[in-house]
Amino acid sequence: MKAKLLIIIAFLMIMWTGTVMIYAENIKTVQTPSFDFETQPIIIEKEPYIPIKPVLEALGWKITWDSKSKSVRAIKGENTLVIKIGSKIATLNGTAIIQNNPPVVIKGISYVSSKFIAQEFGAKVRWDRKDNLIVLSNEDTGNINVSGQGNIIIVGDGIIVNIFEPYGIETVYDQIDDADMLLCAKKPLEAIGKYKNILENISEKENPEIYSHVTNNMGNAYNILSGIKDAENNNRNAIAAYKNALRIYSSDKHSNNYLIILNNLANAYFNSWETTGKKADLMAASDIYAEIQKSGCLDATGLESALTDYNIGMVYYSLGKNQLAVESFIKAQDKYLVLLKEVNKEKNEEMWALLQYNLGNVCKSLALIEDKKINAINAEAAYEKALTVMTVESYPLEYAQIHKFLGDIYKVLSTLVNNKREYVLRAIEEYTECLKIYTSDKYPVCNKQVNMELKDIIQ
Repeated sequence: MKAKLLIIIAFLMIMWTGTVMIYAENIKTVQTPSFDFETQPIIIEKEPYIPIKPVLEALGWKITWDSKSKSVRAIKGENTLVIKIGSKIATLNGTAIIQNNPPVVIKGISYVSSKFIAQEFGAKVRWDRKDNLIVLSNEDTGNINVSGQGNIIIVGDGIIVNIFEPYGIETVYDQIDDADMLLCAKKPLEAIGKYKNILENISEKENPEIYSHVTNNMGNAYNILSGIKDAENNNRNAIAAYKNALRIYSSDKHSNNYLIILNNLANAYFNSWETTGKKADLMAASDIYAEIQKSGCLDATGLESALTDYNIGMVYYSLGKNQLAVESFIKAQDKYLVLLKEVNKEKNEEMWALLQYNLGNVCKSLALIEDKKINAINAEAAYEKALTVMTVESYPLEYAQIHKFLGDIYKVLSTLVNNKREYVLRAIEEYTECLKIYTSDKYPVCNKQVNMELKDIIQ
């Protein structure tokens, strides 16, 4: 099975600077009933806090107070939410939820940040710049608008809470930050949902840089999801998202953002070719990588340049052009070795581990073509170093992938050495370790691939 192209999400996010205006479009006004809570929201350090009990009860939760642990316990069906006063960590069915700010008790009333309610319970979130309001509802918010002054939050069905401190534009930025955090945490479905919601509320014309950021990262989320389920459709969705992001920079094809998105698009085409076998996708990836190289905008010794060399090598290998593939792989290898000399593990262990991981991928790919034993051993060494940082606790998916690749390496070595049984057993051990993360329920595509490798080597 071919190795996937490198897609390093941490380096694919497009950031923006300066003040950017946000606009909502095509908002219709409807009559919405109002409801006044007995306890009004309060402002703590410029952030609106909402009384926990009436808000959660409006959403259908049954609330109890535990005075001993100073916790609010909410139950809805089979779900249990625990919010502890003074702690940033809440739990939902035992899973930790991190809040930006801890809940508080003031005059016997428990309050929680309105952002926490928005992020965890707002199935629909919309921001309207004109009326400066936030809408949170389990209903369709497409036609909801509320007139009045200041911010308004709707929770549940038609319950209105007046917030007397404007959120301002930062609310939209917060939504984007939340989606990006889900992406970095490898939760693509949740991230895609939030990105789609953001795109419903902004204008491509008025907010081009934000639109490009969101659509690019949505493409990254679809790329991750393609390795989990429905690979063909999710690869196509990734391609479409990247194309949307590219439109923003079509007049500035030498900008760094354009090249980053272009590289992502090429990766998506290559991954689509691996899934479908359509040569048109492979050729599209090849053409895009050629465009990137010809642009002359990449730092010849930088990480992006090394990634591009590796990716081009994978295209050549897939086209059966092994000599050209080797030349590209060696260019990438040399650049990673130079970068590793410049990075101190103690000062930047994340980058150091990333470089070791990428170096392992290059050596593993070289082992498919020439000097198989030496390159396989070099790949093993690089992966083992990466694992000193990419542990199962901190980087579970990278941890699983490295063990899968180590299994592939030992499978290759088992055909090259006299003590074949030793490497067969080591391959089985690595694949088995990988499957602890790539379970059939959470990662069916990866689980199936690894089990096929495992079955093959056992036979």
